[in-house]
Amino acid sequence: MPFDAFWRIAFVVLRTTFPTYLLNLHALKNLQASTVGAFAYAQPIIAIGYEVYTGNGELDLVKAVAFLLILVGVYLVSKKSNINKIYRFI
Repeated sequence: MPFDAFWRIAFVVLRTTFPTYLLNLHALKNLQASTVGAFAYAQPIIAIGYEVYTGNGELDLVKAVAFLLILVGVYLVSKKSNINKIYRFI
């Protein structure tokens, strides 16, 4: 593998991935887990938006469906459940 490839891999790991995980740990100490989880699942949405904005990609059907599924999933997870109603019903 050429040196340029190793350099790019090291950059992605050391300058983007590793600091992101450290910031997520810091956020977990200071915020609710649901807030951090919602942001983690929103990261692909941010990436899609940035990709389309910069012209490096286009919004196709697969990305649009993924975008909607992520939004629905984050909504369902963050929605407060009425588990007591379910237990009373049973």
